[in-house]
Amino acid sequence: MGRGIMPAFKDRLSDEEIAAVATYIRTSWGNDFGPVSSTRVAEIRKSMTETDGGGGSPPQ
Repeated sequence: MGRGIMPAFKDRLSDEEIAAVATYIRTSWGNDFGPVSSTRVAEIRKSMTETDGGGGSPPQ
C-alpha cells in the first residue's frame, strides 16, 4: 500500500503548470478568486525552503 503522502512536484511541474492548476482550483466549484500568475509561483518557489515544503523527501 502507499505511504499516504503527496509526492513533491517541485521538479516535475513548471511555474506555468502550477499556476494553471492553482488558477483552476481558485475559479472552480463556486470559488471566486483571481488567477495565479507564473511569476507569482516563481516568487513563492524562491522564498520556500525544504522545511516549508519546498521539495525534497518527506520526513521519516
